[in-house]
Amino acid sequence: MPTTPTLPCIGCGFCCIMSPCPLAVKIYDLDTFYGGATLSCPVLSWNGERHICANAERYREELNIGRGCRTPLNPWRQEEVRCRL
Repeated sequence: MPTTPTLPCIGCGFCCIMSPCPLAVKIYDLDTFYGGATLSCPVLSWNGERHICANAERYREELNIGRGCRTPLNPWRQEEVRCRL
């Protein structure tokens, strides 16, 4: 069975905005996310070029940082990366 090639993360924010990672679910009170207007992680920010996770360095292994895009078929990959927060 052929495998889908891994695409690099482009920092579009789709994963963290649409579905916070299990680490965020564990660390933060997700009732706050789902009871409010946004689902995005509270430690996600925009640096002017891409979305950045404040937990990326500390939890690099748990978040699979450097292993490519979690949702390579998301429609945001087809657009210019912009702030969506």
